[in-house]
Amino acid sequence: MVPAGQSGKLVAKVHTRPTQNGSLKKSIVVALDDPDTKSLNLTLSFTVEAMIEIRPRPQIYVNAVAGSAAEGRILLHRTDGEPLEITEIRFDKEGISLAALPHDPKAAAQPGFKPQEGDIWLTASVGADAAPGQFTGNAWLTTNHPKMKEMEIPVTVRLRPVMEVRPERLQLWIQEGAGAQQGTLFRMVHNREEGFEVVGIDVEDEGLVVATLLDKGESRAHSIRVSPTEAITAEDVVTPRATQIIIRTSLEDFPEVVVPVTLAGRRPISRPLRPQQPEKRVVPMPLPTGTPNYG
Repeated sequence: MVPAGQSGKLVAKVHTRPTQNGSLKKSIVVALDDPDTKSLNLTLSFTVEAMIEIRPRPQIYVNAVAGSAAEGRILLHRTDGEPLEITEIRFDKEGISLAALPHDPKAAAQPGFKPQEGDIWLTASVGADAAPGQFTGNAWLTTNHPKMKEMEIPVTVRLRPVMEVRPERLQLWIQEGAGAQQGTLFRMVHNREEGFEVVGIDVEDEGLVVATLLDKGESRAHSIRVSPTEAITAEDVVTPRATQIIIRTSLEDFPEVVVPVTLAGRRPISRPLRPQQPEKRVVPMPLPTGTPNYG
């Protein structure tokens, strides 16, 4: 409580991560009991200097296509000017290897980095035999910094398949009592930028869905529309029914791509009726005393 006409002190504590570095801003809202000013918005501007600076960000991210070796790296730098040493790396994920390599001044410059002597490159690499998928985990490093002997580094690896279908499987809903049913789209993308043609499309159960290619010719990506057949109704798919679409391509490595499709019925959306309100009767107000009634 600050008495009127006097001043007080507001203390704000900001918790920062050990890997944060650079200029930061935080906002604080202070509620007041002043009828003219209900609240105050305060902005804190400050600079955080990490004991070990990580560039470009405190995370290793590897984004690649399966079947090719890939690597991601970050640069670690001691801000006190002493050479950095990584004495131990604790990370356990099969297929992903981490290594700490001292910066070599004779090595070719990396775009966006300005390494100094005594800095460390932390690299995450995956082999060409790694399976497609995504992984996120944490690596723990032991350093020679007396005030930061351990640090945690998030590691994210995303390996996309060479031939990717988006989405991987389709779900179609048949609306009970509706007219023509709408379909959906999916895309086939060659993530190595290689062009291909769709030479044919087969549906395992032709009584359920039809598939139509929207773009012909050679391209690295193709769009296909899948729709329920005109004869299918919600009663036919009370129990969901599944089928497959087989796309035949001009690629030797991917002559066929199979996309699962499921159809299910959906009842029409019904909103509950509002309870009927009783009719309000208008009761005339009595006339003031002494007022003549000419009715």
